[in-house]
Amino acid sequence: MSKGEPMSSGSVLETEEIAALMAGSEASERAAALFAALPPLKKPEKIEPFRYDQGDLDGPSRYPLLVSLHDRLAEVLQGHWGDQFRREIPARFIGMKSQLYEKIADEELQQVYFTLEAKEFGRMMVTVDIPLIVVIVDAMLGGEGSFFDKDQPQLSPVEFRLCDYIGKDLRELVIKAWQPFRHYAFSLLRLDTNPQFNPLAGSKDNCFSAEYRISMSENLEGLICFHYPRAVLEPLLEQMRGAANEKQPIVDQEWQQHLNEAIDAMPLTVRLEMGSCRLDFGRFLALKAGDLLPLNKREGDPATLWIEGIPMFQAVPGQQNGMLAAEIVQKNASGGRS
Repeated sequence: MSKGEPMSSGSVLETEEIAALMAGSEASERAAALFAALPPLKKPEKIEPFRYDQGDLDGPSRYPLLVSLHDRLAEVLQGHWGDQFRREIPARFIGMKSQLYEKIADEELQQVYFTLEAKEFGRMMVTVDIPLIVVIVDAMLGGEGSFFDKDQPQLSPVEFRLCDYIGKDLRELVIKAWQPFRHYAFSLLRLDTNPQFNPLAGSKDNCFSAEYRISMSENLEGLICFHYPRAVLEPLLEQMRGAANEKQPIVDQEWQQHLNEAIDAMPLTVRLEMGSCRLDFGRFLALKAGDLLPLNKREGDPATLWIEGIPMFQAVPGQQNGMLAAEIVQKNASGGRS
C-alpha cells in the first residue's frame, strides 16, 4: 500500500489465511487467544467473602407458622404502644432471619437485653434499642415519649430501674405472640445492657431473630428484636411446619364477592338449534329461494339450546309478545363439559 493510499477498513488477513494460521494452533492456544480478545470485565468495588454458614437451608422460611406468629405481633405492638403513648406508633415487621448469636451479643450495640424463660419452652431474648427505651420511659413518667438526647448513650439509673416494667410488658407481648400456637408462661429472668453477663447461647450457635422497626417520630426509629436459639426451637419446628401445612387457607370474602359479581355479569351466547340435515355438495350448490330442507326433528319435538358452544338444555320453540322464544323443558343429562 502506497503512502498516500487510504487504509482499507477490511481485515488485514483473508479468511483462508486466518484459517491456515488457526489450523497450526492447539485448541488451548485458540481458546486463550479468544479470551484475550474479549474486553476486560469490570471488577466490583467490594467483594464480600463467602461463608458456608450463611446459607438458609433450614432457616425460618421453612417454618411459615413461626413467621406468621411474629408477623401478627406487629399489630399487637402497634396497638399496645398506641394506647400507652396516646398516638399512633407505627410498628413494621421487617422479617425473621437466621444468624449467629455472636452478632446478637455485640457489645458495641446500644441495646437493652431482656432474657425471658418459660418452663416448657426454654430461654429466649428480646433486644430493644436504647433510644426506644428512653422515649418509653419518658412516656411512662408522663411525657410525650418523643424526647431523646443523642449525647446520652447510656441509661440513667432511674431509666434502668424502669426497664423492669418494660421487660414485663415485653413478656406479655411474647405470650400473646405464641398464644395461637401454645400458651407459655414466660417470666422475666434478667435484663442487662451487656449480654456477656448472661449469655443466651454459644457465640457460634444459630438463632432465629424476628425484627421490628418502631417509628416514634420522624427523627427517631429503633429496632425491637425477638431472638430464639435454634436448639430451643428444635422440639417445636417440625410440629410448626406440619401445622402450617395443615391450616385451612384464608378466604378473602370481599375478593370472592367481587369475583362472583363479575361472573354473574359475564355475557353468554345462547343458540337454539332447530335441527340438522346432510346435503351432498352438488345439491348444496343448486339451492335456491323456495327450496325446503328436511330437518331430523318432528314438529313439536324439543330443540337443543346451546350455551357458549355447550348443549345445555332441551327447549320448545315458540313466541312471546310477537318475538321468537324458547321454553326450556329439561337440562341435558350430560350437563355439558366442565
